[in-house]
Amino acid sequence: GTTVVGGSSDGGTIFMLKTDGTGFQVLHSFAGGASDGHYPQASLLLDESGNLYGTTIAGGQTPVSAAFGQIYDGSGTVFRVRPDGTGFQLLRAFVGGANDADRPWSSLISDGSGNLYGTTYFGGSQNAGTVYSISTDGSRFRILHAFAGFMGDGGYPSAAVIPDGSGYLYGTTGYGGASLGGTFGGTVFRMRSDG
Repeated sequence: GTTVVGGSSDGGTIFMLKTDGTGFQVLHSFAGGASDGHYPQASLLLDESGNLYGTTIAGGQTPVSAAFGQIYDGSGTVFRVRPDGTGFQLLRAFVGGANDADRPWSSLISDGSGNLYGTTYFGGSQNAGTVYSISTDGSRFRILHAFAGFMGDGGYPSAAVIPDGSGYLYGTTGYGGASLGGTFGGTVFRMRSDG
């Protein structure tokens, strides 16, 4: 599992323990900066080869400012690590803006063919969040959908997408959709896994 804070740099951890509660061990302490993530919010994904994949909502860049005691050092990351804590690797450091994703709050899913899928709360052409894909080695990153955040589209997804086994992804957004009295209440959406 993950914790959002704690660890040697108080930037969150990856931990393991036995199902009876014994054997607790911190596998990775997040430190942020250009070579690490910061503040993991989501659960981990275990693939068929025994690798763990996850996201952090910050990290991946050199810190440029601090406010309220919190360091802002990037727009989040996608990482891979072995279940024993070795082999930690950043697969993607998000930079935000119109052409990238920003703040991945959700966990990842896998299609079993070397691709991971996730959402980000911000980023994309309207800064209203994205659905993205990335290869398990980090080599192929693609924004599949950039949310508009208003009528006819969703905005600001914070949950993972769900595959149905026939090439579709399903998900939710916390904003967008139909407007009722100026309030956009969110959406349920479906899309092909190629965008």
